[in-house]
Formats: sequence, C-alpha cells, structure tokens
Amino acid sequence: MTNALNKFYRFLMALSCLAMLGAFVAIMLGVAARELHWDIQGLDAYAGYAIAATLFLALPATLKHGDHIRVTLLMQRLPPRAQNILEYWCLIFATALSGYLAWFVCRLVWVSYITHDVSPSADASPLWIPQLAMALGCIGLSVSFAHALWARWAGQTFFHAHADGEIAKVEYRIIKKRRRHLMEIFITLFLIVLLLVVLGSGAWIGMSLLGVALLAMQFFTSRPVGDSMVLTIWGSTSSWTLTALPLFLWMGEILFRSKLSEDMFKGLAPWLNRLPGRLLHVNVIGCTIFAAVSGSSAATCATIGKITLPELKKRGYPEDIAIGTLAGAGTLGLLIPPSIIMIVYGVAANVSIAKLFIAGVIPGLMLATLFMGYIVVWALFNPGKIPAADKGTSLLQKIYASRHLIPVVSLIGVVLGSIYSGIATAPEAAALGVAGSLVLAGIERSLTWRKFQEGLIAACRVYCMIGLILAGAAFLTLAMGFIGLPRHLAEFIGGLNLSPFGLILLLTLFFIVLGCFLDGISMVVLTMAVLLPTEQAAGLDLIWFGIFIVLVVEMAQITPPVGFNLFVIQGLTKKEITYIARTAFPLFILMIVAVLATYFFQDIALWLPRKMM
Repeated sequence: MTNALNKFYRFLMALSCLAMLGAFVAIMLGVAARELHWDIQGLDAYAGYAIAATLFLALPATLKHGDHIRVTLLMQRLPPRAQNILEYWCLIFATALSGYLAWFVCRLVWVSYITHDVSPSADASPLWIPQLAMALGCIGLSVSFAHALWARWAGQTFFHAHADGEIAKVEYRIIKKRRRHLMEIFITLFLIVLLLVVLGSGAWIGMSLLGVALLAMQFFTSRPVGDSMVLTIWGSTSSWTLTALPLFLWMGEILFRSKLSEDMFKGLAPWLNRLPGRLLHVNVIGCTIFAAVSGSSAATCATIGKITLPELKKRGYPEDIAIGTLAGAGTLGLLIPPSIIMIVYGVAANVSIAKLFIAGVIPGLMLATLFMGYIVVWALFNPGKIPAADKGTSLLQKIYASRHLIPVVSLIGVVLGSIYSGIATAPEAAALGVAGSLVLAGIERSLTWRKFQEGLIAACRVYCMIGLILAGAAFLTLAMGFIGLPRHLAEFIGGLNLSPFGLILLLTLFFIVLGCFLDGISMVVLTMAVLLPTEQAAGLDLIWFGIFIVLVVEMAQITPPVGFNLFVIQGLTKKEITYIARTAFPLFILMIVAVLATYFFQDIALWLPRKMM
C-alpha cells in the first residue's frame, strides 16, 4: 500500500508540473496572440486555473517531502512521550480538517457540473473541469495525512525531511460600543489563544489557519462554513494576478540551477570588493531590482533567496546576516513600484495609482540604502566574519569581469522593459522571465534535462508551501471580515481623536498587530473605509498615507509570530522562526526609522508626485 500511495503522490506532482507548464504556455501564447492580433479567448482564466491546479496537485508530495512548514518550537522542548502525543494530535487534526475540505471541494465540483457553472471569461468554459484538479489534490492531501498517521502508528517513516520552526497568521481586535465591547474582546482573545495553541502544538501553518477560521465562522457567524471555505479558497488560488508568483519562483529555480547565479556574483564581486560587507550587499541590490519586477514581497524574497543564500554560504559569509538582510530587503517588493498593494490602496482611497507608484521610489531607495548602511556598520564591527577581499583589480579588470552580468542584466531588462513599455502585465513578465532564463541557461549549456525537472518540481513545492498558507489566510480573512473585528478596531482608533503623530504611532502598532492575522492586501481592504475619514480629518495627505501603510505592512512581513517573509525564508532554509526573526530584527528597527523619517520629512514621499503635477 505504501508503494502505491507514493506512486500516487508522484503522479499528482507530475500533473502539478504539467499544470505549471500549461500556465506558462497559456501566458506566453496570450502575449503572442495580442502582439499578432489573434483572437484567442480565455487564456488568462486558463492560466489562473492551471496555477490553482499546480498548488492543489502538489499538496501530497509537498507534505511527503516535509515542505509544509509548521511551528515545532514547543514540540522540540517536550519529553519524547509528550512529543509523540502532540504529533498524533497534529496528524489527527490535519487528517480530519483536510477530509472536511476534500468533501466540500468534491461537492463544489458536483454542483458546478450539474448546474453547468461556467468561467466568467469570454470563452465560458465549464468550471467543474479545473475544479476537479482542486478536488483531486485535496483528496490526496487527506490521504497523505492519514498515511502519515498510519505510518507513525506502525512505527514507519513517512516524511522525507522535516521543516523546522514556523508560525502563522493571527488576529487582534478591540471595539467601540459598550454592549459589544466585552464580547468583541472575548472573541478577539479567544481567537488569538486558539490560533497560538494550534500553531504551538506543531500543526501545519496552512491547516492551522483553515481550522481556526472554520471554528470562527462556525461559532461567531451564521454563514455556511464549508461552502464559504471552498469558494474562498478557489477564488483566491485561481486568480490571474497570483500566476506571477509561481512563475517568478520557477525563474529563480532555473537561475539557481544554472551558471547564471554564479555569474552574477562573479560580475558583482570586483565592484563590491572594497565596500564593507562585500557580497552581502547582493541581497539588497538583488531585492531592490527584482522588486521593480514582481510587485510581491513573497516572490522577491523567495526568488532572490534561492539565488543568493546558497552562493553566500558557499563563499563563507555568515548565515545569520545573510538571512536577516534577505528577510528585510525582500519587503521592498511591496514599496518599489509596481506594487500590488499600492494598486489596492489606490482603488480603496480613490487616488492616482501612478502617483502612488512614483511616490514609492524615493522611500524604497532610502530603505535599501539604510539596509546597505546596516551591512556596512555590521561588517566594520565584525571584520573577522567577512571572507577576505579578492586581490585588487583595476577599472579595466572590473569592466571585463562585468561581462558575467550581461545575461542576468539582459534578463532583468527584458522583464522590466516588458512591464514598463506596456507590452506585458506582471504575470506575463514572469512568464517572459522564465522563457528568458531557459534560453540563457540553454545558451550556456548549464541546464540539463534533469536540472530542468528538479527546478520545476522544486518551484511547485515552494509555491505549494506558500499557496496553502495564502489559502488559509484568505479564509481567515473572510471569517474576520464577517465577524467585523478589523472594522470595529479601526472605528475604535478613529474615535480616540488623537493628534496626527499619536494617530500614526497607534496605526503603526495596529497594523503590525493586525499583520499577525491578515496579509497586507486584506488589511487595506478591511480597514481603509473606516480609517480614511480619520486620516483626512487629521490633515494627512492621501498619497503620503498610502506610502505609510505600505511601510508598516512591510514591517509586519518580518514580525513574529507570523511575518510572511519569515515563512518564505523558513521554507528555503529550514531554520526556526525565532532564529530568522532574530536575524531580521535590526532591519525591523530600520523600518521604524524609515516610518519616522517619512512622517517628519513628508517630501521623501511627496516630492516626486508633486513634480508629476
């Protein structure tokens, strides 16, 4: 039976890889069709469905490989007997929850089939077909958790490797009217404690989020729980915008497995040789450049981390400073345009998205400069921890060494150029990046068929790890929205009548705490309608306030117990969450400095938008 199940998991992973390839082909075909004026309907929807299939079909194999991250801090400190009991609880909880999810997904497929539900795209294709992949993956996940439970009971090994240390998404709220006040506080504290208990027990992050959201919906709302859960998960995982993330991850895997990442370091090393910290600055430089491509913090962190962390470790750079600077610099994906969260804020606040984009340039570069300054100071105080400088090189030698940068710079130029010239959207640019990296690796003859397969499988697994957390966070966001906790807390803050500076301090704390429960986009969507009148009454500029929101959301990305960038780096390095958070803490302090600087010197954010006017 074990061999048959392992073959089943591998089969689903193969289908996941084919789905990723299908999304890539659909997007590239869409770009070609637009340029050649062909009329091909529904390619965007097909790409979204294929990416959803990539996520769900990879669920069992990702679990088998140990890549679904979890919090094991408590479990590691318990005696063996208690560890065993806790592990049984985690597996029983995950098996029951995944079975519940699989049942409602199968019901969704059946309802879509008998009601002839179709895609909203122009081709109106049947929805039950792409949803079938979601059902197959959820069934596989339920079977794999049950398999893990049986293997533990039988004294056998299920996991290939264990991903140590992680945490997930929480929620915090307070309220306005006295009659609701105690009840809202009770619900808030109950959900916080519940989520922390589930996470602390060692349950997988995505399953923990789904489980707590399910209980919140069941006990504190009158909404249909199962149907709401599957519809939310399907909608959040099959969106067109999300297709950029796995494709950028795949691009990073290709660069990592070819000579291109090594060549990038060869080209940069002579120029950074005399700068304290030397190649550690590649983390910040790489994230700053890639942030202008992806618009996503997770994609920036995962892609650059896959390239830089192994190379820095191989060259003898300290792992803690390499991980910490990556965690901080990865957040630049939210601030440097194009930024998805800026688009969401611009729509919510009814302000010019173009002005928001241009307003993020100087704060983004300022933050990158602060991060590089931290590396310089750290290197000056820890000279013995940095590998010795290469022998001195002349200007001509540096220029000659820069030939190694031509492939990577060309690739970045293609991706950036396609976005800013209007040829491609972010998902299309990601597909062009994959195509370009494959071409360059083929020209250099550094990417074999085996490496291609390994890179595609690794990209599917990493995306599956991130995607399951995103799915859980989407359902938790829905539950919190129905309960109304973010809105009530925002109303409470608005009713305090604080000074502008006091309001900013409280909002900074508010969004950092809210980041323990929600992703950045959800925070903006759920709170802006209440906070914007308060912000306008305080006399704050809407463009500046948008940059402030992005900065504090960035801070939440590296703040435990959640911090999405901490999740991503944990998936890459298998380090404990406390270790990663500790290495990123100096970068968190620098973000506070950036927030204060933009408040007291608001022209940092407003000078370029005023020039546009």
